Amino acid sequence: MGTNLYPSSTLLGQSKDESIASIPVEELIEKADGFAGVFPEHKYEIVKKLQVRKHICGMTGDGVNDAPALKKADIGIAVADATDAARSASDIVLTEPGLSVIISAVLTSRAIFQRMKNSTIYAVSITIRIVMGFMLIALIWKFDFSPFMVLIIAILNDGTIMTISKDRVKPSPVPDSWKLKEIFATGVVLGTYMAIITVVFFYLASDTDFFSDTFNVKSIRGNQNELISALYVK
Repeated sequence: MGTNLYPSSTLLGQSKDESIASIPVEELIEKADGFAGVFPEHKYEIVKKLQVRKHICGMTGDGVNDAPALKKADIGIAVADATDAARSASDIVLTEPGLSVIISAVLTSRAIFQRMKNSTIYAVSITIRIVMGFMLIALIWKFDFSPFMVLIIAILNDGTIMTISKDRVKPSPVPDSWKLKEIFATGVVLGTYMAIITVVFFYLASDTDFFSDTFNVKSIRGNQNELISALYVK
C-alpha cells in the first residue's frame, strides 16, 4: 500500500484503509514502515517531505525510476548492480551485493563523530583547566611556573588527545549534528570543575599537612621544588 501524494492524501492500492485517510501525509510518511506500488514522483516527494521535517534522508535504489529520489536525498546510495542513471545520481555506489554495508558505514561514521565530539570537549575543558587553574594559583599564592614545564604539559596533552581516536564509543541511535552550545557548555563545566580541584589540591599541599596526616607521607608544605612537582603531576 502506498500513499498518493498528488494532490491529496488518499491511499493507493486495492484496499484503502479509511481509518488513516485523515492523517496528514507528512505524519503518515514518518510513521509508515514502508511504501509499495509508488511511482518515481512519489519517491521524490517522500524524500522531499522528510527533508522538510528536518530529517537527514538516505535513499537506496538501482533503477532509472529511482534516480530523481537518489539525487534529491541527502545521501543517495546505488546498489552494486544499479543502472548507470542510478549510479550517476548517487553519492555512493556499493561494490558488493546486499545492504548490510550501509548499516556498517552508518555505525562507523557515528562512532567517528562521537570521538570527534569527545576530542573537542576534552580540548576545551583541558585548556580552561590549565589557564584558570594556573591563573588562580598565580594570583592567590603568587606562585611562579616554569615555562618549560608548561611546554611539557602542552606536549603531553597532545598525546592524550590522540588516544581519543581509539575510544570505545557507542554510536548514536539517531543522526548526529554539531551542537556547539552543548559541547562548549560541557567543556566549560568540566574545565572549571578540574581547575577548582587543582586549586584545592595546591592549597592542601602548600598550606596544610593534609597529605602527611592522611597518607602518612612527608609534608611538602613550604618546599618549593616538591610543590612544583606535585602540581605538575596533578
